[in-house]
Amino acid sequence: MGHAENCRAGIGDRAAVAGAGRAQVRRNDESKLREEQYANWHKFQDVMTPLFVSRYVDKVKAMEIRAETVVYNSGLSDDLFTKLTPAK
Repeated sequence: MGHAENCRAGIGDRAAVAGAGRAQVRRNDESKLREEQYANWHKFQDVMTPLFVSRYVDKVKAMEIRAETVVYNSGLSDDLFTKLTPAK
């Protein structure tokens, strides 16, 4: 989301609001407030994972993801991922 010196961020404590989490970021050179919300936490392979993620830009919903299950380190081949070459 940018360098720490170029943005202000606030993280909601998931323990304070049971089952929820929130992050807000506003870059110093940008007027838009970006917020992400996390909910419906479950443990998969010993990793606490939110099954609901939503993103807002200036309090308008821009994205929502709902998952039913998560698999980490699923054995996908590295060949499936390509390294981007910087534009010249």
